[in-house]
Amino acid sequence: MTAMNEKLDAEKYVKIEPRCVFVDGKPLPNVRILLLREDILRVIVIVDCKEFYGFAYKSDAREFIRERFGVAEFEIRPCDRPPTRP
Repeated sequence: MTAMNEKLDAEKYVKIEPRCVFVDGKPLPNVRILLLREDILRVIVIVDCKEFYGFAYKSDAREFIRERFGVAEFEIRPCDRPPTRP
């Protein structure tokens, strides 16, 4: 493969870092969030690597998490980042 082909192949892919849902400073097990920048779909919530839910707005995804997991307050952030201070 030539250097030009390698560059073109690399442009096809975008690395998306999963985020975790933290409740009281602890992550919800087996729940990940992918934030996308697409025209229609912006947020994907993944539960247990079996269920995938797509949302056009972050607010809809937040409401889904509140209802699905019964939590009122939570934070979405990269899984290895410390919490933000209020």
